[in-house]
Amino acid sequence: MCDAELLRRERDPADRRVVHAVLTPTGHDLYQRASRSHLREIVKHFGRQLTADEADAVEAFLTRLVDSNLDP
Repeated sequence: MCDAELLRRERDPADRRVVHAVLTPTGHDLYQRASRSHLREIVKHFGRQLTADEADAVEAFLTRLVDSNLDP
């Protein structure tokens, strides 16, 4: 993923033994697109078991969850 420039490695300045994997802007864009696609499939497959109101509530929650994890 580093070779594809989706991630970069960053050393922790407080502990040089630690290496963090950090999304690049390209990796972030790909993650965002994949997350939205994945969310649509979850709603599609599991939504059959829910009423329209329940499906709307689940979609709203999952969208907020995805959005909160997409902030760079």
